[in-house]
Amino acid sequence: MRRRELLIAASGLAVAAAGAARPAGLQALAARRGLRWGSAVADGSFAQPDLLALLLHNVGAITPENALKWDATEPEPGRFALRTFDRLLAFARRHHLLLRGHTLVWHQQLPAWVGTLDTAELWRALQRHIQGLVGHGCGQVQGWDVVNEPLDGQGRGLRRNLWLERLGPGYIAAALRWARQADPEARLVINEYG
Repeated sequence: MRRRELLIAASGLAVAAAGAARPAGLQALAARRGLRWGSAVADGSFAQPDLLALLLHNVGAITPENALKWDATEPEPGRFALRTFDRLLAFARRHHLLLRGHTLVWHQQLPAWVGTLDTAELWRALQRHIQGLVGHGCGQVQGWDVVNEPLDGQGRGLRRNLWLERLGPGYIAAALRWARQADPEARLVINEYG
């Protein structure tokens, strides 16, 4: 089931549960229990009026699917491309939504130049990238998926990837430390799929 279909189905359940013509959205229902309801958003979501209306009626938080990944935000070393990030920040502010940053360190969606760096350059690039993005969103991004999917999917420990092979397991602690330095108030997460 696609995300849009899921939101439509969930809204239908909310209508049935509330028994009203214009029921409370899913976020309003979640808030009654002290929870926040959110959704991942694709880059083109905001251009679709019906999806946008559905989203705004039902969520209290958004997480960009790809807009904040390394290939989208730092296509060249030290050259940040943050227009989309700024649009997301403004959208979240305008609609009183929490914004969750996804993701700072992942083994996919890396620009090709990252793999060409020597070890010392890779450490510097990782720090610059994390502190650049987190610092840019400081005080505006509720939390960050700092390290995404660091575990091997077969239960054999840490995932064998560029970060582990070139920097060792200490990359995870360093990433969390640099994110904390850039925004002491943001919620920091190691995001792992189930």
